[in-house]
Amino acid sequence: MKGRCRPEWIPKKPFLSAFMKGRQARLDGKPASDNPYDDKRTYRGSVTFSRAWWRSWKEGWESIKS
Repeated sequence: MKGRCRPEWIPKKPFLSAFMKGRQARLDGKPASDNPYDDKRTYRGSVTFSRAWWRSWKEGWESIKS
């Protein structure tokens, strides 16, 4: 097996801080709409790379059960 095993819910290093901020927001009782990352779109409507941070924050928020 190549590399280390990593659970699917743990994001890769560049997105880990966004994931952890999402978890902390949920623990602080903030709603999912408080996501600080924008879901930016191009003028044609396709998603941009900023969507990755938006999604990582959201996955962190959803990883904590209320």
